[in-house]
Amino acid sequence: MGKLLGPTALIFVKISRCNEEQRRNYSDRKTNKGIVRTNNAIVEVHIRGSLQTIDLTTGRIFSAHLIEVTRDAQNHSDDGIPEFPSQELVRDAAINAAAHEASTFFVKWAEQKRLYFFNGKECNLNRAFAMLKAGDIEGTVRQSEENVGACKSWPKVKDSNVAHAYYNAGLSYMLVNEHAKAISYLTESERLKGGDIVTQTIIQANRSAKLAVEMQSVTEKTEKFEQAQAEMKARAPQAPGPSGPTGARPALESVEERLKKLDGLFKKGLITKQEFEAKKTEILKDI
Repeated sequence: MGKLLGPTALIFVKISRCNEEQRRNYSDRKTNKGIVRTNNAIVEVHIRGSLQTIDLTTGRIFSAHLIEVTRDAQNHSDDGIPEFPSQELVRDAAINAAAHEASTFFVKWAEQKRLYFFNGKECNLNRAFAMLKAGDIEGTVRQSEENVGACKSWPKVKDSNVAHAYYNAGLSYMLVNEHAKAISYLTESERLKGGDIVTQTIIQANRSAKLAVEMQSVTEKTEKFEQAQAEMKARAPQAPGPSGPTGARPALESVEERLKKLDGLFKKGLITKQEFEAKKTEILKDI
């Protein structure tokens, strides 16, 4: 199909879950007039699926990615039971979020994430914070690493402060793309004193590490492709030029030699099957 129709890749999207949930709960708060109860009506939409990209020339799966999105909306009332939010609006928001997540595998995108950095006097956390605020990332990493060591000798230091020092060090390493160290420090922070901030930052660190690996893979494939193109161009037969001092013309490679070199490039993975067949056909025309 790829040779007949022209596309080089086929994208499969499989949705394994797409459901809506409705639930009610309440919360109480103290006011000057006494306890006030707020009733909540919540709609959640969950979408889970997978995306695969297949090379049509070889049948090889380039990549397989999980897509998982949850979106919700809430209505609140202090007087009676509120209506549920529109299921259609929540569903549309979830579908748009899933579509955006899928598009990031194929096109450039930009997104902002809010992460936290602790600024306290204990364990000299404020020193690293000042460097980060000034844009000195390398200094932030160095100072955050020192702060972890300082916590061990700090008098009567609390576990929460030690956890904050490990967290800052993990976030600092994440900023310079040293993901293994980042995840190690963040995991230790979670062990000492977990919380939503640490949990979310670990999720972002793992995602950043995965993206870094995928970007490196793309870079390597691009370099191999460009190298193969350059080698093929260099080995292509040149039109006879003017004769040298002796009147002899440079010898051209035989068809057999060119085919052997082309086969070598293909076996090394430097050119695709499609490129191999196209070049082979071109060489055979010279017989």
